[in-house]
Amino acid sequence: WCRHKSFSRIVIIDDQVAGDAFMQQVLKLAAPPNLTVDVYTVEKSLEVLNDDAIQRETTMLLMKTPQTARRLYEGELGYKQLNVGGMGSGPGRKNIFKNIAVSKDDIVDLKFLMDKGVEITLLTVPGEKSKAFADLARKL
Repeated sequence: WCRHKSFSRIVIIDDQVAGDAFMQQVLKLAAPPNLTVDVYTVEKSLEVLNDDAIQRETTMLLMKTPQTARRLYEGELGYKQLNVGGMGSGPGRKNIFKNIAVSKDDIVDLKFLMDKGVEITLLTVPGEKSKAFADLARKL
């Protein structure tokens, strides 16, 4: 993603990873050397990102689930776009586009965000064809 858009920072938002120093180190080593990588809980990310509005334009937020995206929205982070990337299949999950599979809870949270005006795009790899979640939502 960093080759397709100019980011200066990656913020990983995950309550479990924020408490795992080893995993944080692994993720930081995996990032390009010119990027700052921060890992926060949802609560801490709301505090930091709301205070740091200037850098938000060049910050990529990464999270595992639509539930986290909803918690950020409800925490008044104030975003208008969300890209859903690879969400693997598993029990209770339905494939909706390429390698994006969602649970019933994921659908509820994505529809909530869509109804609030968030433009949700399904795209796993930059440069490939994407799909608007709104095009699929009424069928889910």
